[in-house]
Amino acid sequence: MEDSEVVRTDNNGERKMYNEKSTRDQWGGKRRICKTLGYLTGEMKAYGDWLKDKSLVVQFIDWVLRGISQVMFVNNPLSGMLILAGLLIQNPWWTLTGCSGTVVSTLTALLLLQDRSAVAAGLFGYNGVLVGLLVTMFSDKGDYYRWLLLPVVVTSMACPVLSRALGSVFRKWELPVFTLSFNIAVSLYLAATGLYNLFFPTTLIQPVTSVPNITWSEIEVPLLLQSNPVGIGQVYGCDNPWTGGIFLVALLISSPLICLHAAIGSAVGILAVLTIATPFDRVYFGLGSYNCVLACIAIGGMFYALTWQTHLLALACALFCAYAGAALANILSVIGLPACTWPFCFSALLFLLLTTNNSAIYKLPLCKVTYSEANRVYYLRMKRREQKLDLKGNMVPETKITEEKSTKNQKRGTIGVKSISRAVSYVMGGTNMSGDGSKDKLLVFVFIDWVFWGTSEVMCVNNPLSGFLMIAGFLVQNPWWALTGCLGTSVSTLAALILSQDRSAIETGLHGYNGTLLGFLMAVFSDKGDYYWWLLLPVVVTSMACPVFSSALGSIFSKWDLPVFTLPFNAAVTLYTAATGHYNLFFPTVLIKPTTSVPNITWSSIDVPKLLQSIPVGVGQVYGCDNPWTGGIFLIALVISSPLICLHAAIGSLVGMLAALSLAAPFNNIYAGLWNYNSCLACIAIGGMFYALTWQTHLLAIACAFFCAYLGATVANMFSVFGLPSFTWPFCLSALTFLLLTTNNCAIYRLPLAKVTYPEANRVYYLTMKKQYRVYHGTSGTGAPAPESEGAPASPIPWPAEPARKAAPTPAPPPPHLFPPLLRTSPTRTPSPPLNYASWGTAAGVGRTPHRPGGGKWSEPARSTPPAPNRATGECCGVVPPCPASPKAGSQGSRADQAGVGSLHFLPPRECGFGPTLQSQGGRKWSDPTPTRSAPLARAGGRFLPCPPRLGRRWSSGEGAWDGKEKGIGEAGAEGKRQEGRKGMGWGGDEAVGKGHGMGKRKG
Repeated sequence: MEDSEVVRTDNNGERKMYNEKSTRDQWGGKRRICKTLGYLTGEMKAYGDWLKDKSLVVQFIDWVLRGISQVMFVNNPLSGMLILAGLLIQNPWWTLTGCSGTVVSTLTALLLLQDRSAVAAGLFGYNGVLVGLLVTMFSDKGDYYRWLLLPVVVTSMACPVLSRALGSVFRKWELPVFTLSFNIAVSLYLAATGLYNLFFPTTLIQPVTSVPNITWSEIEVPLLLQSNPVGIGQVYGCDNPWTGGIFLVALLISSPLICLHAAIGSAVGILAVLTIATPFDRVYFGLGSYNCVLACIAIGGMFYALTWQTHLLALACALFCAYAGAALANILSVIGLPACTWPFCFSALLFLLLTTNNSAIYKLPLCKVTYSEANRVYYLRMKRREQKLDLKGNMVPETKITEEKSTKNQKRGTIGVKSISRAVSYVMGGTNMSGDGSKDKLLVFVFIDWVFWGTSEVMCVNNPLSGFLMIAGFLVQNPWWALTGCLGTSVSTLAALILSQDRSAIETGLHGYNGTLLGFLMAVFSDKGDYYWWLLLPVVVTSMACPVFSSALGSIFSKWDLPVFTLPFNAAVTLYTAATGHYNLFFPTVLIKPTTSVPNITWSSIDVPKLLQSIPVGVGQVYGCDNPWTGGIFLIALVISSPLICLHAAIGSLVGMLAALSLAAPFNNIYAGLWNYNSCLACIAIGGMFYALTWQTHLLAIACAFFCAYLGATVANMFSVFGLPSFTWPFCLSALTFLLLTTNNCAIYRLPLAKVTYPEANRVYYLTMKKQYRVYHGTSGTGAPAPESEGAPASPIPWPAEPARKAAPTPAPPPPHLFPPLLRTSPTRTPSPPLNYASWGTAAGVGRTPHRPGGGKWSEPARSTPPAPNRATGECCGVVPPCPASPKAGSQGSRADQAGVGSLHFLPPRECGFGPTLQSQGGRKWSDPTPTRSAPLARAGGRFLPCPPRLGRRWSSGEGAWDGKEKGIGEAGAEGKRQEGRKGMGWGGDEAVGKGHGMGKRKG
């Protein structure tokens, strides 16, 4: 034995073979362990493939188990079995109704012939689970009330219908439907029955009517720690800590990252509700944290690829969800309804709509979402693929660099004007030179300039001098309000910088003005009085949410080329006011009650001087100021930037006063300007800001001001029931309504957002476009409009032409088409005219504008593109005019009245990139199948990967190419599908459909 051992030790070859064998055995054991875990973790794909040839009953049980686990974004039948065991520990009756809801919802989806892969992944079953559990939990009949199974079955049958309908809407923005189907179905059921229903009474839910009695020394730390797993169990309505612990184990088996973010979300929710003095009983029962659990999971690796940036974003979303949950719970309690998971859906969808230039915040296409670990692997693979393209030398073309240099030289050349005009331009209008000259200054001075711009943007003014005067007016009103307003502006601007929002929008104050209003109005409606320093904490937290709201709303409104106005401020301050209320211990607000008696009005006692004084007071009330001197300073600030804005502000305030008198409003409200400020903003927005100023749009602005005043009274009466003020909701609703107006009147011309600055410049742009249109029509011989007329039929963007072409002896070529590349002429192609106009795409608003986008209420420069055709099921023909139209708002008006129409046809769906998907949808929260091809890394302003964009993208960025040697329009229509390897017709002479992908210009 000893000799043999010595021989083995001395023989190097045998010893090496022995070591290799032992190493292989060790690696083999590890592989077997990993392979075994692979069968149980993740989505258990091997188990799903094994079930394909089994009986339908066995497969249906697997679908039900996956549906139960899909509530927590888990597509694993083993996790579903553990969750089912946890439900049995909580309450067997609840388990029965929950399973009934899952079975009925899944069967309904099968009967409606929904996508089989989505049904197999449980995407049509998880809403039924929640319906069955919550209908039972809120029943006032107790357990084992068997008649309750009837509404459970009926309500669960509605879930697939709601999921399918919501999926059809949300796919335009590549969004999941989450638990919205459950929320809608359960809210409708509870509202239809209520406490006093004879058959199906529900639990009584009442709003808070007194300050809660909270003693911080009585808090129980063990119960506080126990509330973490309880909050996870409350996702299913369970308050048993053992049930919550079993749910954590079920999440850990499928995805450790999901389990981690669930625990973190519950902890963040507990801390958040403690900061607003929530009663301890609600904290211990996890009622303030379960929505945060779902929100943290959704953002932290599920729909965003997991990086440290998205991890922090998930924490921010969980914190926002906690406060939104408190707000919605207080609002819905007024009508006797629970919050359900409305806060989670609202906050998660808001953060998924966020657009940013940070490439580390990468939103996955829905067809690629599975579970957190696999999502990160997919992201890293796509990132590595992009880096390989960078190494191959895929750089920005030299033509683009030369164009940027020429643009800069043109800007330098335009500065040489007369001395008087130059001096006036420094202080009036958009003050572009002031903004350009501050680029080489210290960051502190630059940031102060941004704060001034943001302060003035509330009144649609893009002028730092006006912002400085407005801050002076704030100091005249109340120094404490001035401090909170400037703090809100600063925090909102910093948050936009952190989120990598568009730099030009930040410089012009488009991410700061909502923070200004937030800081002011939170101080105005605080019941603690002035210099309550703890109020700065909610001012900071709420102002940080404004850029998120602006970016999300901008993503939605860009479909219609609409500004977001002050909607981010309205949403944020309404949630804060509803979350705290008058009876909050830390941050009480002013008590607002609805009108309960007829006001005592004597017309002979009206005070005419105060009535006239209410005009400047109404202008000041835009910021919440009731001092007439402050309102006068605001009017001076407006007249410095734009006399037309000042005029319409005064007219709007006057119209609001007259409307209040026509409804017999109390005189004190009229004197305080509470009827005037919304009309003031509405009159500014319509009277020359977003519509080019003509006498028709001037009358339209006055009509909008009247409509806004009456709408303000309606909204104020409705919101007073919930104890909320109306803020600027009436202005946003009325202005958006009038901006969506379509008319054949060519004098009512809505400007593209990328061209909006201030009324005087907007009118110059409108007249220039109208003049170029007339020159073009005079050249082509189609008959130019009469000099006294306002223009010709409407078009999305007026077509510019070279003035010198009018004297050309040769006949003009056919005019260019304004249609997307999805349309092409039949049977022959019409060539584009050789126009020498510098970059029609830039003039039309498709490319980047050479000037800073100031004066509007939007979060990023929007692109104004021609309207895309609807998708067709096959080859179909249409009749559209081949000639450009006159300047007019958007895509308004009928084009069929013009002469020289041409026959066009649509491409078939397969050629456009539409077709059925073959990949199974696992682990996602949506109902519609989406294309399975890879999507690019969504990075605004950068280069995308050589793969098609996500469904619902309008047009890709003008910077960077996809893969080809030339850059052209490679997207087919409004759905953003890529046209590969096919040369099409030219668009405007400069743009082309080619082998290159993306959007831009040809080389050379």
